[in-house]
Amino acid sequence: MDIENGNIVGNTAAEQTEQIIKNIAGLLSELNLTLEDIIKTTIFLDSIESFQSVNEV
Repeated sequence: MDIENGNIVGNTAAEQTEQIIKNIAGLLSELNLTLEDIIKTTIFLDSIESFQSVNEV
């Protein structure tokens, strides 16, 4: 989701995952943190076929 306008970004699970990671990185940077400070994440997929492409991101 584009945090500026609330629109979903990307047509594939991989593209949407990339946007979510950018969003999280932006929020973390406001707190002087990075993605390396994240201990655990949980991702829910609507289809197991998306697993490989999301995992690659």
